[in-house]
Amino acid sequence: MVKQKQKDSRFSKEHWIQKALEVLSQTGGAKIHIEKLAAKLGVTKGSFYWHFESRNDFVEQVLDYWEEKCTQVVIEYLNAQEHSSGKSLVKALIDYLHDNDLLAYEMPVRSWAVQESRVQKRVESVDTDRANFIQDKLVTAGIDAETAENFAHQFICFCVCHGFMLPPLSKEQHRAQLHWLAETCL
Repeated sequence: MVKQKQKDSRFSKEHWIQKALEVLSQTGGAKIHIEKLAAKLGVTKGSFYWHFESRNDFVEQVLDYWEEKCTQVVIEYLNAQEHSSGKSLVKALIDYLHDNDLLAYEMPVRSWAVQESRVQKRVESVDTDRANFIQDKLVTAGIDAETAENFAHQFICFCVCHGFMLPPLSKEQHRAQLHWLAETCL
């Protein structure tokens, strides 16, 4: 008789993924090691392999989660609203990113991307999607294509790179500076 695996609900797939992102945030994007992650969770690697076929599968699912939560959900949110101008769209984007703390994983994921080419390719793809979305929305709102393209890239750069500033900006300072950027450039 084949014994069926019993799922331990305390360590769901999402729990593993969220813990990986938390560890990335704490370690500044150090490469994810399954053994270390299992130790932090207080479980064996068997729990990991219950949810994921391999480390590669895990990496892809962590990146899927990051992309869904930090890009696709944002796009859906903005598409569900009407915006009277490019500025109002960008202000809604800024507030959504900050209200939901969606910029917290940007630096760690990008630091991880420096260490793994697969992660780098995914980040490049997500950045392209983000820039294209912002640019398309701004052009639709009446902003000229060159300004929209330049703004989209500068906006993404400032969202990502603010964490490198020393001393770091508070969330409210960062939000205020992004609003200033939108007011000044659009």
